[in-house]
Formats: sequence, C-alpha cells, structure tokens
Amino acid sequence: MKTPALPAGLLALLLALPCAAADAPAAETSAGKPAEEPGQGEKQARVWFDMLDTNHDGRLEWKEVRFVPWKPLRSEFHTADTNGDGFLTPDEIRVLAKRRVQERRARKAREAQEKAEKLAREQARAQDAKP
Repeated sequence: MKTPALPAGLLALLLALPCAAADAPAAETSAGKPAEEPGQGEKQARVWFDMLDTNHDGRLEWKEVRFVPWKPLRSEFHTADTNGDGFLTPDEIRVLAKRRVQERRARKAREAQEKAEKLAREQARAQDAKP
C-alpha cells in the first residue's frame, strides 16, 4: 500500500491536541458531572487520525505514519503502542496525551521550584552583601 505524503505537523497535532484538551478543565453538565462530548481538541485530533488511517480500519499502523517527516513523532508511535501490537488506537493516543500532560505539568512545577530557589539564593546573597 502506498502511503500519501503527509504534512510534517499532522501527526504532531494529532498527539498535541489531546494534550491541550487535557489541560483545559472539562465541561460540566448541570448535574456537575463531566460532559460526555469530546472537546474541540479531541474532535480535531480524530479528524487527523482519520486522515492518517488510509486503510480506514480505525487504527494507525506503522506504515501509515512512517513517512511523516518529523523524527520525534515517529518514535512517539512506538511509545504510544502500549500493547505492542504494531497499531495505534485512539485510546492509546489518549493515554499518551495524558502522560505527556502529566510530564509537562511536572516539568513546569520543577522549573518553577528551581526559579524560586534561584531567586531565594539571589536575595540571600543580596542581604549578605549589605553592610
């Protein structure tokens, strides 16, 4: 099967949009429970997933994404394939997206902590330097 050339960012967006959607608070119903309808990011990711799924079997296989020119994304395919069957399902992409959100939040928290510690050290040095 010949796979059509795809824009470099297509799979990147497929993985990134659910991450962005996961960062946003979930819509709530009047009963205070999360709404069942997927967010805009997940809807758009599904459109791109369907575009990449050239054989329309509801899952992405390596040969459908191997020519995406962005190397980190090709490696994400294997990371997201949690059951190792060689295919990516929308659920596996959701799991990867949630993990990436958690990693991003942890990184931001570390960076904020490091920045606060650096500021505290600078303030302590400034206090020590005062006559």
